[in-house]
Parts: sequence; structure tokens; C-alpha cells
Amino acid sequence: MATSQVETVGSGADKLKLAAAVLLLLAGLVA
Repeated sequence: MATSQVETVGSGADKLKLAAAVLLLLAGLVA
């Protein structure tokens, strides 16, 4: 994970991407 990139951008888009990734991981674990 590029934490420096997240710190530099810090936009809502990155947060949405992270949330989507977490949701996909949770969905994969549940399924």
C-alpha cells in the first residue's frame, strides 16, 4: 500500500476506493 500517495492526495476518491476494496473483501469472505 502506498501510504505516501494517500497522504498526498487525501481525496474522497481514495477513501471510496478503500471502502470498495473492503466491501469486496468482506463479500468474498461471506460468500
